[in-house]
Amino acid sequence: MKIRFKKRKNKKIYASVFRSYTAVVVLVLMLACLFSYNLVRAYVYKHHSGELLKQAATIAADASEAPDWNTLKKYQKLLDARIIYVNARYRAVFSEDPDVKDEYGDVLITVKSIESENDRRIVDETLRGEKKTGISRIDFLALDAIYASIPLYNSSGEQYGGLIVACPANSVNGIWKHIITSMMMAALLAMAFVTAVTTALARRFTEPLSNMKDAALKMAEGDYTTRVKIFKDDEIGKLGVSINLLSERLEEVVQNLRDEKCKLEMVLENIGEGLVSCDRTGKIIHVNNSALAFLEISSWDSSNTPFESEKKEIILSLLKRCMENGAQENDTFKNRSQRDILILATPILNAEGLLLGGVCLLRDVSEEIRLEMRRREYIANVSHELRTPLTGIRGMIEPLIDNILETEEEKQDSYRIIDKEAARLEKMIGEMLELSRLQDGKNTQALERVDLLLPVGSAVHATRMLAEKAGIQLVFETDGEVFVFGVENRIQQLIMILLDNAISFTPEGGKITVSIQKGKCKALVKVKDTGVGIEPKHLPYIWERFYKADTSRMRTTGTGLGLAIAKCIVEMMGGCISVQSEPGAGTEFTVRLKYFDET
Repeated sequence: MKIRFKKRKNKKIYASVFRSYTAVVVLVLMLACLFSYNLVRAYVYKHHSGELLKQAATIAADASEAPDWNTLKKYQKLLDARIIYVNARYRAVFSEDPDVKDEYGDVLITVKSIESENDRRIVDETLRGEKKTGISRIDFLALDAIYASIPLYNSSGEQYGGLIVACPANSVNGIWKHIITSMMMAALLAMAFVTAVTTALARRFTEPLSNMKDAALKMAEGDYTTRVKIFKDDEIGKLGVSINLLSERLEEVVQNLRDEKCKLEMVLENIGEGLVSCDRTGKIIHVNNSALAFLEISSWDSSNTPFESEKKEIILSLLKRCMENGAQENDTFKNRSQRDILILATPILNAEGLLLGGVCLLRDVSEEIRLEMRRREYIANVSHELRTPLTGIRGMIEPLIDNILETEEEKQDSYRIIDKEAARLEKMIGEMLELSRLQDGKNTQALERVDLLLPVGSAVHATRMLAEKAGIQLVFETDGEVFVFGVENRIQQLIMILLDNAISFTPEGGKITVSIQKGKCKALVKVKDTGVGIEPKHLPYIWERFYKADTSRMRTTGTGLGLAIAKCIVEMMGGCISVQSEPGAGTEFTVRLKYFDET
């Protein structure tokens, strides 16, 4: 039985490997991007803050007492930053725009009080003499900035304030956005490259496995001719070699099983016995041709007559009974042709003794029954034929012993009867021995060249007086010399048996014709009479021992062995004998013998 598997559209192994590889690579890329993002971000801010701190130190070196705003104007434009002076009173002095002048022509200065705690924290760090950089919101400027703060000292070395250089964070964010964009482009390119590489790697890894899967599915469906292509000599390659070896072994085993199955089926289909098997539920699973022939039906499942259905029911009930009892059951029935069929039903058990089903053997025992009846009839016939002459002999001996017979003439009559019955008994025993020797093949003679005219003519001459005494005309016809393979004395014995049989069944005034003819392939010897004939129902059995068609029509009492001996003689010489008869019109026996070939 073949098992069909539905093939999925997606290749599960390939998809799993591809997703796994892609997930790992994407995760690594994300971690790398995140790490690079933090690293670059820290580097950018640190670098920018460091530059601001250096510029602040340069400006602080030039502003020992008071800031020169005209000089700071250059720094402020160059750095695109705010330069702010702070003092201990939390006053911030700075220029909003160095290009804006007051009424005296000096740079317009803005002074603001630092109120925010965050701003004061930055000022406090500066006033404590610390150099600081950072990113923070500067409230008095209303600006998100990167700043650098540095203390200011006068020429005496005393701190009188601090300097804060604040650059808008937007300027750094523009750089950072450009870096982020570049990193995203690089990440996308890396993803495309990784996807291509992952696809190639996944395909290279999963293609052998996919081939193995397809091969395994074909093997499961019964196709053992498929083979797996081996790509590399690694673990997967060795697995492919193992699958190929398994496929070869399975193909060999399955082929052997198929051959054995075919042989078994041929044996079961062609054996003379009929076979009917069923499973454990009683369902018929196999019926061979012989079983159908015995039942005289075309197929088990076809609609049958009540008579045929009754015979099938006998088989089914016998199978059911044998499976229930766990022992062999038997029965017999007669089919439509009146043949006796023996049924033997046996349960089928596995190695553990569990019931698998049942099998029924049908055998034609008509011939066995007929042979048994023939054996009984033969014994009865022999007993009867022997008893008849013995009864006559004893019937004559007893008066002689008791001296009942007074005259010599009566005694001589008794002696003649005893002699006649003894001769009859001797003849019958001789014929029985002769028939046994012929059937056993113990009394064989070498075939030689024989002219049919001699033995046939001798037989006709020997029986002519007996025919004339019975008032029967005996005619001998021949086409001339005809040479055959045979034994001369056996041919003469054969013709005498046929003539004796014809004389016995031909009434007075009848005619017997013996003829020798040249056939196309064989020589023909025919013995034809105008006697009472043989009824068709007796024709198949006249060659059997002691068979007598109708004793009331016989002129003399025969033993019923003549025709059986005649058939054995003809077959011994490689010929054949046949009979044609019509009741009331006569009988014709035809003997066919092989021509003698001088070459």
